[in-house]
Amino acid sequence: MSSYKAIAAVSQSLMNLLGDRMTEAATITLAPPDVQVDQVIGPRLNVYLYHLSEDPFMKNQEIPGIGYSGAYGHPPLSLNLHYILTAFGSSETGPDADMHAQQILGDAMRVVHDYSIISADLVQQKAPGKTILDPVLLDEFEQLRVVLQPKSLEEISKIWTALPRVN
Repeated sequence: MSSYKAIAAVSQSLMNLLGDRMTEAATITLAPPDVQVDQVIGPRLNVYLYHLSEDPFMKNQEIPGIGYSGAYGHPPLSLNLHYILTAFGSSETGPDADMHAQQILGDAMRVVHDYSIISADLVQQKAPGKTILDPVLLDEFEQLRVVLQPKSLEEISKIWTALPRVN
């Protein structure tokens, strides 16, 4: 049974995956996209948790094979976490300033597509023996799944206008 630390562990697992498997050199950060991150200079990929919702398909479901119904109190809270990936290139003022950011974003999308399920046996290539999945999530029944969820222009506009410092 995951603890309250599971949400942060999912974010850390995504950062581990992207940092380990991306080929474009970029610092992976976890901050609101409208905030300049201290001491980070150069290309960056930002992972921002902007929304979470209860999984309607797993709501009030017991974990299969663990005890009997109601043996451990309330069923686990199953959540869907919604992230925005934002890429920043080396420069914001050059004639093709956004080109590098688009390459970073494309590389990140390749990684989450190729590794859409982050399981306990997925180990880091840059630090052999260390798992990509955060230790808080290692013995959980549910696997961490990454699913692209397209948004309408209206939904995207609402998200960006909610961020106070976006230019």
